[in-house]
Amino acid sequence: MSTQRETAYGWLVAAVAVGLVISSLALAWRSHTPSLKSVMAQRGREVPADLQVIVSEHSKLFHIKGCTLVHQSDHPHVVTAGEAMKEGYVPCVRCLGAYVGHVAMSFIKKSWQAV
Repeated sequence: MSTQRETAYGWLVAAVAVGLVISSLALAWRSHTPSLKSVMAQRGREVPADLQVIVSEHSKLFHIKGCTLVHQSDHPHVVTAGEAMKEGYVPCVRCLGAYVGHVAMSFIKKSWQAV
């Protein structure tokens, strides 16, 4: 009877250990994921990390140079897109949507020229 009890305790200890490892990994992963500045925001996926973008302290978005939504009163400064995303900024749909469309069109033109 005591061997059955020892086996049950062994399985219980193993299950608790696995649970602790899984919860530790989940907590570590969550602490390295930067929070977004906006609850409704979506991370940029196709934006090159080395692209120079403009951010401001009172905004949740990053922009490319020339975007009409950047206001000089917000004291904008230039960082890379990778740095901006690490700080929780998300791409401006207007200016970066145009940027991605332009890059896609230039890629299509290059592929047609290669044919």
